[in-house]
Amino acid sequence: MSAADRVGIKVSSDDQQEPIRQHSAGGVLVRANEVLLISTRNGTRWQLPKGRLEGSETPAQAAAREVEEETGVLGHVLDPLDTIDFIYQRRSGRTVHKRIDLFLLGYRSGSECDFDPNEVTEARWFPWQDALEALTYDNERGVVALAQDAWQRALSIDPASRRGRAGSSSKDKPCKETY
Repeated sequence: MSAADRVGIKVSSDDQQEPIRQHSAGGVLVRANEVLLISTRNGTRWQLPKGRLEGSETPAQAAAREVEEETGVLGHVLDPLDTIDFIYQRRSGRTVHKRIDLFLLGYRSGSECDFDPNEVTEARWFPWQDALEALTYDNERGVVALAQDAWQRALSIDPASRRGRAGSSSKDKPCKETY
């Protein structure tokens, strides 16, 4: 007999379930002085690209893969940034404990016009300050601020970190018509 049974408390089986644990990774992809963000939920949310780890991949490998899958842009991992850790409840009532490891990535190649339309409404390059203002979640704003500091340090140590800065920008040539 459980302690809840002994004192007459009814506990539903859902209340006894351990939270679902999810481990994701993503990144702040930088090109020159711009950050690549994704829009989801029909453009109502701007956020960092991220997704779940697959198989035996490391968080850094997952971050690079997820950024490329969601945005169409290939980046290389420069540094770990931070981990966002939170708990939320699904519509079903089930609790989820989510951990997201985030990394600073430098631009290698590709175009934001090649984003995955099954997961993303839009991918767009933003100047640092505009990215901070556009982001929906405060915890991601904090990560982007850390990324900006890390990027500036990387540039002061190794100006070659700017490699790959050339390329089209949706600011210069939109991927799709906007009305």
